[in-house]
Amino acid sequence: MLSELNIALKLNRIPLILSYENEIYRRVLMNKNVDIIALIAFKKTIEHRSLSSAAKEMKVSNSTITRKISELESYYGVSLITRTTRSLSATEEGEILYKYCKQTLDVLSNAEAEITNFQDEYQGEISIVTNIGLHGLVSHRLVSDYCQNHPNVKVNFTTYSGDMDLWRQNIDVWIKAGPVNDDKLITRSFEAHPIIVVATQKYLNTKSDIVNINSIGSDHTQVFLSLHHMGIESPISSVPYQLKTDQVIIAKNALLCDMGLCAIPKAAVMKELATGEVIDVFPHDFKKDTTITVAYKERKHRPARLESFLEVLFTHLSNVKTTNYVD
Repeated sequence: MLSELNIALKLNRIPLILSYENEIYRRVLMNKNVDIIALIAFKKTIEHRSLSSAAKEMKVSNSTITRKISELESYYGVSLITRTTRSLSATEEGEILYKYCKQTLDVLSNAEAEITNFQDEYQGEISIVTNIGLHGLVSHRLVSDYCQNHPNVKVNFTTYSGDMDLWRQNIDVWIKAGPVNDDKLITRSFEAHPIIVVATQKYLNTKSDIVNINSIGSDHTQVFLSLHHMGIESPISSVPYQLKTDQVIIAKNALLCDMGLCAIPKAAVMKELATGEVIDVFPHDFKKDTTITVAYKERKHRPARLESFLEVLFTHLSNVKTTNYVD
């Protein structure tokens, strides 16, 4: 649990809500803020009956404690402590402030303890977003297996095109092709399956021979799978297309229906390559490697549900080049 000073540094300023009993309450209820570090300094001073002891515990100078208490006195317009050469004590107004000050700081400590305990349990929700075309890299089986092992965790798994604001959109994990340019996020990158150009043998048998990637005959067509989200331009963009899509499964089905050439993640057609159903048309001329980045928010205390899911996800993506692409 954080110390009261760390809580103060984290929250910095909070409204101190008291009551209507006298002027000290009325001032607070006028929507003004009280410096929580000043409240801690005041509380420690009253408890120790010493400015120097409070300063020592908070690891600040005596002048800092004096200044913070003076700020409170100026804010409330009353004297909060009485000092003599031998003793220090709270005034009547100071006793009132101390009572509510202690309650406020206790509430903050209890709130953090409860939040921490909740996050240590495998419960709650995880929000995962992948860019369109990448969700096959995180198989539905991986997500369903995780949920079966953690039945009190709900996983929201969606696709989205474009950049994400994880804080504003309340997203826990973002999976995208290429780098993530946001220094407020923690990122980890993985090598993914390369993009290759393939076609069925049946399609190739009905078309003119292809010498290289720059000499594709005018009788050829393509299944255009958009690779923009991967930061890759199609190597056969000049070839007319019969179908255009950003979904790998649609492109693969069209490819297997002999509709044309297709630039596609190798993982999506590994089985078909092994059986000879599809052919790598340019095994030496074109093979574009891709990088997958996982981004997530930096937190003081990462929930157990998220920590465990990231561990499973990282293990999966570390082996992605040896696994099939599931769409």
